[in-house]
Amino acid sequence: MNKFKVEKEANPYVYLHKNVLNDASLSWKAKGLHCYIMSLPDNWNLFLADLQKRSADGRESTDSAIKELIANGYIQRTKVAGESGKFGGYDYSVFETKQPLTATVEPQRENRSG
Repeated sequence: MNKFKVEKEANPYVYLHKNVLNDASLSWKAKGLHCYIMSLPDNWNLFLADLQKRSADGRESTDSAIKELIANGYIQRTKVAGESGKFGGYDYSVFETKQPLTATVEPQRENRSG
């Protein structure tokens, strides 16, 4: 299962660095998605399938915004081992500011069958 973890300072308000909003390499869609994710409470468990349902954009649009945020260093994605060491999905860390880029691949759709 794909899970997001928000990495931000403790604060009861939505606190955003202007860097995100002024980053010309990001689309408005990616900026909006980042702002929404950063507005969630600390330690909020957000799943990709749930995130895709929270907007009229749909799965492909949400996936492309996540891919854009990964490519620009605002989201880092880590593979997670599942049962018996097999691939178990991804964990995502979302940051307030750009992080050094790491090797990533495109967001994968969750398999909800079974």
